[in-house]
Amino acid sequence: HAFAYTENLAEASLPASLQAMGSYAFYRSGIRSVTFEEGIGLAEIPAYAFGGSALTRVEIPDGVDYIDDNAFRDCLQLQTVEFGSAEGLQLHANVFYNTGITTLSLPANLEYIGEYAFVGLEHLNAFAVDENNPYYTAIDGVLYNKDGTKLIAMPAGRTGGFVVPRQVESIGFGAFENSSLSEVEFEQGINLLSLGYRSFYNAKNLIKISIPASVVSIDYYAFAECDNLVEVAFAE
Repeated sequence: HAFAYTENLAEASLPASLQAMGSYAFYRSGIRSVTFEEGIGLAEIPAYAFGGSALTRVEIPDGVDYIDDNAFRDCLQLQTVEFGSAEGLQLHANVFYNTGITTLSLPANLEYIGEYAFVGLEHLNAFAVDENNPYYTAIDGVLYNKDGTKLIAMPAGRTGGFVVPRQVESIGFGAFENSSLSEVEFEQGINLLSLGYRSFYNAKNLIKISIPASVVSIDYYAFAECDNLVEVAFAE
């Protein structure tokens, strides 16, 4: 909590000698800009380090390979993120949950995305993933695991309708949370098994949905706060 709640702190420059940062370091601060000096020894951005701050953009240093839970959560003004080249980059739970990100390109060195890392991004219309990434892919702007069997996140700013591809077997936690889609359908012949925790939570424009016969599990709060959802059909 070194600089937590410092509302008038607008920017910070972190020196090359820095090797560790405490959790909540700039939590809910007024910081809009942070500079990591070239060659910085920092390898981890800890939990809630910049959570709820006024950051508008961030460039992750090349040496950082671990971004802990909620590190940038609720940074409502955060629009762009650039990732460094550290091998085996890991993004843990809620890292960019409920931020203002408008453009996002995930690099080839990203090997782990935690639950809710990219959920609730209401200003994002499409994900992009480096084609050389062995673990994740983007198909038509939607984030999946590499073989497309798990739909991880729908950019919440996308509007209109969407058809879940037939290779999808599971819908990830919060995958459609805060979605602006008006209609979600499932491709004929899909072998969808599960809808994850809060998978369609607060999908504010969703009016109706038909659950495929293959589904065996619908997790907690899957359709909670869907105020306009008036019709749910379960296939026999």
